[in-house]
Amino acid sequence: MTVRSLGFAIPIPCTMREIGYGAVPRKYDKGEIMGNWLKEMSVILIILGVIVILPSCGDKMDPIAEFDDSGLPDQVTYGENIQTLIEQNCTMCHAQSIQGADRQGAPVGVDLDTFQRAVEWAERSNIRIQAGTMPPAGGLSSYERSLFQKWIDQDLQE
Repeated sequence: MTVRSLGFAIPIPCTMREIGYGAVPRKYDKGEIMGNWLKEMSVILIILGVIVILPSCGDKMDPIAEFDDSGLPDQVTYGENIQTLIEQNCTMCHAQSIQGADRQGAPVGVDLDTFQRAVEWAERSNIRIQAGTMPPAGGLSSYERSLFQKWIDQDLQE
């Protein structure tokens, strides 16, 4: 069975159901057919979107592959190495003294302007730093990313 609409035929499946003494074909309306078709197409589009997007995830920086500690100081500390890096790249948005729109989207409470707060947020910050998404105006250099990683690896020394 087909229904002609918009110049093309739409096949309509029929099922048999018991009513009284005999079986009669079930009729589908166009809305039900189109609803099912849209559901199927949305699943296909989602799958295609994932297939297209997943390969682009490989373009992100690989923190393990790019971590090179040659040229880094033997001991990385907050006071000697990290404080300046944070002040130059982070505290223009991530500081307790900055409020409202001046934070440029930085979550309230994610402040890096003291040693204690930098330690508290170091792991979370490092994920974004190593991915190249922080700071948003442009990621840190490979040397700076490696320096931050080494500070964490050496137990966040003050």
